[in-house]
Amino acid sequence: MKKNLLIITSLFPNKNNPIYGSFVYDQVILLKEKYNLKVFVEHKTNIGKRSFFKFLFFDINKLFNKKTYYKYSDSLDVYHIEYKSFSFLPPKIQYYYLVRFYRKTLLDVSKEHVWFPNIIHAHYLYNSGIIASGLNQKMDIPFVITEHNPINFYGENFWFNKAREAYLNSNKYCVVSHHEYRRMLTFDYGKNIDIVYNVVNEDDYTIKVKKSTGFIVLFVGYPHPLKGMKTLFNIIALFERHKVDGIFFNIISSDEKTSEFPDGISAFIKKEKIEKYCRLIPRQQKSQMMGYYNSSDVLLSTSINETFGLSQLEALLCGVPIVSTKSGGPDDFLTVENSLIYNIGDTEGLFYGIMQLKNGKIRFDPENVRNSVLGKFDETVFLEKIVSLYQDIFNSTI
Repeated sequence: MKKNLLIITSLFPNKNNPIYGSFVYDQVILLKEKYNLKVFVEHKTNIGKRSFFKFLFFDINKLFNKKTYYKYSDSLDVYHIEYKSFSFLPPKIQYYYLVRFYRKTLLDVSKEHVWFPNIIHAHYLYNSGIIASGLNQKMDIPFVITEHNPINFYGENFWFNKAREAYLNSNKYCVVSHHEYRRMLTFDYGKNIDIVYNVVNEDDYTIKVKKSTGFIVLFVGYPHPLKGMKTLFNIIALFERHKVDGIFFNIISSDEKTSEFPDGISAFIKKEKIEKYCRLIPRQQKSQMMGYYNSSDVLLSTSINETFGLSQLEALLCGVPIVSTKSGGPDDFLTVENSLIYNIGDTEGLFYGIMQLKNGKIRFDPENVRNSVLGKFDETVFLEKIVSLYQDIFNSTI
């Protein structure tokens, strides 16, 4: 008989944004075949004192927590859980109402569907892991946390303590790379940590003959300092300065305004007058990414820190080599067979590496590039690992 599994996550695709948290969705679809599962997508909205009184008098319904049920695809039971965080209230009271609301929501769903979770799997410690820990304390449901972001336990405020408590109380705590595994060990809490790689369906990524002309560099990221996009544009500036022809950068990223790009990336490209060398492309669904990988000669990563590096792995499965900084997570699959690696911020080195590939002085065989990662991150590997982790918990709670 299938066990019941509750997934709690802050990232998950929806109709308005089908690529948001698609890597969590890929895992959920696989687990659906082995477990009776439901998904709670948590969405936190901060409400300050001024907004509180505004809503109180003019639109009181916006102050209430709510859940919205919707079918996504493959008949997944997904509940969008919107909860309010009244930032002017003491954190202890905020936490009390948060856990209370989730407990009530879970009991309502359980009653409606005659279903109760044997285990909770939270993606991200903040805030899904904290919620799972609260439900564990109130309802005695074992829980797993998979962390996809760098976590910092330094600090003594309420939420730091709750995060640390959730981490220590979790039945299993998982990270997605050896880089994150080593970093978590530096906190020295004596906690056993498991590595569960992100899953990739290898059949979705294949080698195809490149049809586009010129040398195409692909960059996939978003405008956060950790992605090192300033280095990306410094590299492009070098190509412009050296008047290199026949090269073009496709930059797949969102275009929000940030401290590094106060007017957005598209405005930055226009201001610097580098449209000849690059263009900004909106974030793409997985089915569309194949075309960009297959039309590229190399994928460039300038990141300062990567917990895993999914786009790099997908490119390799398409036979596309990588030019990358030493950003951590991709160390688990970047090798001399498939990539050129440079120090963080080494603009000259990264520029030189791309030039070596463009001029044909360094060549990577696409089949060798693909084979270097084949069979290491596929669905079978993921399922064997995660099912084993769940079983360990079931066996220990009998």
